[in-house]
Amino acid sequence: IKNKALYNYFPCPAFVSALHLFVGALYGIMGWLLFPKGNGIFPERQLMPRDKLLGWRFQLQAACHGVGHTAVNFSYGAVAVSFTHTVKAMEPFVAAFISQTFFGKRVPFAVWLSLMPVVAGVALASAHELSFNWMGFNGAMFSNVAFAFRNYLAKEGLSDKLNSTNQYIHLSIISLLWCIPPIFMLEADKLLPAMQAAVASHGLWPFVFDLATVGLTYHLYNQLCFNAIEAFDRPLTASVGNVAKRCFVIGFSILYFGNAITPQTAAGTVVAILGVFLYSLVSAREKAKGEGKGGAAAQAA
Repeated sequence: IKNKALYNYFPCPAFVSALHLFVGALYGIMGWLLFPKGNGIFPERQLMPRDKLLGWRFQLQAACHGVGHTAVNFSYGAVAVSFTHTVKAMEPFVAAFISQTFFGKRVPFAVWLSLMPVVAGVALASAHELSFNWMGFNGAMFSNVAFAFRNYLAKEGLSDKLNSTNQYIHLSIISLLWCIPPIFMLEADKLLPAMQAAVASHGLWPFVFDLATVGLTYHLYNQLCFNAIEAFDRPLTASVGNVAKRCFVIGFSILYFGNAITPQTAAGTVVAILGVFLYSLVSAREKAKGEGKGGAAAQAA
């Protein structure tokens, strides 16, 4: 919400994307330096082994995180927040497609069926969205692709010796490097004039406060998501929490900004979100079924 409010008077999403990760990296490094043994807020400092940090898998994961983050911020700047989150509901479908197509991981037919309402809901919402434009839609979809690759690489290759907070600090630091080139490629000519206009319209310190606030809240939000995934012993719990979060953000953004939506867009959004919940149920059931077969086979052997 704060991001969108910032973009309304400072339309530089590439710069803001890098700022998010810069603030998060600074926050993490300060925690490492001030509390190396940990305290009530920061866990004990853990450093990733150099071979993993510099390895191609983690570098590619960081690139996907940085580029995907920049893409979704372009979407936030171009369309209503509610529409971006509706398109982001397609992430499970994109992840399933990439998992089966690129990594040879078979996705059960029941899971594909459960994702059909998500696709139908996003299509319905897109067709009738009043703020629709291709930059907003493509930015959200591109971030779905980038984050699907990021999540797969994280699952397969991230060090299991690091807790979730330290993992995300490492990811923020390296991803920041991948967010810097888009600033020069896309916003080099307009960045300084946009800053001057923002200061003229809102004042220097309110502008600085908004930048710091969006950076810190972005980092804490994503760190808490990593912590939640680590804390919940059942993936379904995290999935349901993610659906609830998306419902809240969509509803609150509509109320906060007073965005007008058509009945078809509202219906499409509801169908897409319910589809994500159905996918969570079905995928959890299929995973439990697979684990049950594996246990039975091991017992028979």
